Amino acid sequence: MAEGWSRLMITTQSDLAKNLSLNIKAFALLPTTEGDHRGAFSLPRQQSKHAHYADFKQLAIVYDADALSLTLGKSDLSAGLSTLYSPVDRFETTYAATPMHAFKTGMWQARLDVPAGDDTVTAALLPFDDRSVTPGVHSRWLGSSGSYLFN
Repeated sequence: MAEGWSRLMITTQSDLAKNLSLNIKAFALLPTTEGDHRGAFSLPRQQSKHAHYADFKQLAIVYDADALSLTLGKSDLSAGLSTLYSPVDRFETTYAATPMHAFKTGMWQARLDVPAGDDTVTAALLPFDDRSVTPGVHSRWLGSSGSYLFN
């Protein structure tokens, strides 16, 4: 059986006041697999391993001034320098129900970024422990072992 997977990503930014903006990134998925996706829009403290057909990758209010940047809401939180895989990037959640098309899904956070010369010092409070989405029980990625992990 052939499988298909399509993703639509929508990005917008709205300036609410000087230095204050609302940033939104949302995605919608159209998979042909059955049983791996349920519902839409996860809430904070999402513990379900089922993928959603639509969700927010970013839904944050950002105050951005010269001396600092403050982010409240769901947004990216990456650590390290690598674009493919960084072992220090331990907090960001990932949509990996289809591992060949995995992407970051953002974290609920309160984050302060302060520029320090060519670098940035970041402090973040992560109030919720959200789970990454892994392949569902009907996924072809589980194979005969019933696990997507290599043992």
